[in-house]
Amino acid sequence: MSNEDLSLYFKENIDRQEIYRYLRQRKTLSQAWISEIETCIDEVIQWSNPKFIDERFEIKSYSPLIIENDLKSLKLESKDLERHLNQSNQVTLCAVTLGFQLERQINMKLKVQPTKGVIWDAVASVLIESYCDYIEEREIKYPQGAFRFSPGYGDLDLSYQSLLAEVLQVQKRLGIFVSSHYMMSPQKSVIFIKGNQSNDLVTCQHKCASCQLAHCIYREKGESNE
Repeated sequence: MSNEDLSLYFKENIDRQEIYRYLRQRKTLSQAWISEIETCIDEVIQWSNPKFIDERFEIKSYSPLIIENDLKSLKLESKDLERHLNQSNQVTLCAVTLGFQLERQINMKLKVQPTKGVIWDAVASVLIESYCDYIEEREIKYPQGAFRFSPGYGDLDLSYQSLLAEVLQVQKRLGIFVSSHYMMSPQKSVIFIKGNQSNDLVTCQHKCASCQLAHCIYREKGESNE
C-alpha cells in the first residue's frame, strides 16, 4: 500500500471516540472543537512515518511458553499469555512505530501551542493503535487470530519489552530505543505478540483491560474502557 493509500486508511479508520476519550471529552462537542480535532488528525497523519517489522514463530511449549523459529528460541514467563495463546500454534512478533519526526513535532507543539500539542498527542496515541490494526489485517493476516498482547499486559512483565526489542532488532531496523525503564522512544511505538487462533475464553479485548499501569488517569477516574 502506498503512503497515500495508508494515509487514507488512517483518515477513514482512526477511532475518533477513542481520541475524545484520551482528551476526556464526554459531552457533546462543539463543531469548532470537532473541526480542530479533524485538522489535527490530518496534520498528525502528514507528519507520521509509519514503519513495522515482524517475525513468525512456532509455539513449542505452553507451560512454560516457548516459541521458536529456525534461528531463535524464546521463553516467555506469563500465565496470562499462556492462556491467551492456548488455542494457537503460531505467533507473530511485531514492532510498529510512527517515527521520530512526529515525536519532535508533538514536543514542539506542547511547548508553543499546548492545547494543540495535547490534541496531537492524543491523536498520535490512537493512530499507532490504528496502524497496529492495519498490520494485523493486511500483513499478519490471521483471520481467526487472538487480539494482540504486549509487555505490560496481564502478568507479562514490562521488562520483556527489552527482550522482544532485541529479538526483532528494533534499534537497527526501525530506530526504536528501549530505555532502562523499558520505555520506548519514539513513544508512539508498540511491540506486540499475535497468536494465530483466538481464545474463546477471552471476553474483553480492550487494551486497557489487562494493563499493569496502576496510576493511569482512566483507571483512577473509574472511566469505562469501552
